[in-house]
Amino acid sequence: MRRGRAPLYALAAGAVVAAALALTTPGTTGGFVAKVTNSTNTAGTAPYFTCAGATTADGSASGSFVWALNESTGTSAADGSGHSLAGTYGATITSSATGAPCARDTGGALQVSTTGTAGNYVYSALSSVSALPFSEEIWFKAAASTTNGGQLLGIGDSYQSASNKLSTSTALDRVLYLNATGYLVFGARTSSSSATLTSQTKLNDGVWHHVVVTVSSSTTTVYIDGAAATMTLSGTMPVSTTLVARSSQYWRVGYDDDSGWTGGTKNYFTGSVRFAAFYNSTVLTSTQVQSHWIAGS
Repeated sequence: MRRGRAPLYALAAGAVVAAALALTTPGTTGGFVAKVTNSTNTAGTAPYFTCAGATTADGSASGSFVWALNESTGTSAADGSGHSLAGTYGATITSSATGAPCARDTGGALQVSTTGTAGNYVYSALSSVSALPFSEEIWFKAAASTTNGGQLLGIGDSYQSASNKLSTSTALDRVLYLNATGYLVFGARTSSSSATLTSQTKLNDGVWHHVVVTVSSSTTTVYIDGAAATMTLSGTMPVSTTLVARSSQYWRVGYDDDSGWTGGTKNYFTGSVRFAAFYNSTVLTSTQVQSHWIAGS
C-alpha cells in the first residue's frame, strides 16, 4: 500500500514546489536571436539596425565615402567611412527628420534647394578612384510630379566657389539623376563616349526611394528599393578597362548640369536626400543592398 501511494506524495510535493516557485521567482526579461524557416516563409534578425552601420561596414576601401547628410548646422558633411572625405554644403542647411528614412539614425535629411545665387548642394574633392569596380548609393525623395529633374550624385570637373555658387561641370561621369519626366537615370562615360540606363518607372512621386548602382567588369546593375530594376539602355554601358579612372575632380550631390545626358536638366534636384555613399573598388552584393534597404526602411 505504501508503494502504491508514493507517486501521489511525489506529485503533491511537486505541486507545492511549483507553486512556491511561482510565488517567489521574480519576473525576468531577456533578448534572443531567432530564425524560423518553413517551406514558404523565413524570418530572421536584420544584420544592421541603422543605415550608418550598414554603409560604414561596406565602405572600408580607400577612396570610399559615406555622407549621412544629417547635419543641421555648419558647412561640413561628415564622412562616416573613416577616410576623411568630408563634403561641403553649398548654403545654409535645411534639414527635416519628418518621414525620413533611416529613422534609427541620428538627424534628419537634407532638403536640396536654391535661393538666388546660394545653392544648397554638397561637394567634395575626390581622391583618385579606380576605373572598376565600384558602387554608389543614395536615398532620395523627389517632390511629387516635379519636372525639374536634377542630379542626385555624380562626378564633375567643377565645384562651388565663393564667387560662383552655381558652378556647373562640363565633364561628368558616374551620374545618378532624375530626368525632366521623373525617371531615374544612371550615366557613365569613357574617354570618347557615354551611355545611360533609364528606369521604367517614374520616381517623382513624393515617396522616399533607395538607389544603389553596382558596376563590375561585366555587369552594371541598378537596384531600386532593394531589388534589381529593369532599365532601358542607351548606348553601350562602359565595362572593363573602357571606364575612366577619375582624379582631381569632385563629387556633387543635389546639383550639376546633366543637360548633356539623356533627358537630363540643368536644375537643382527638387526634394530631399539622405545617406549618399560611394564604394571604391567594391561591388555590393544583392544581399548587401537588401541589408542597406532594410536598415533604412
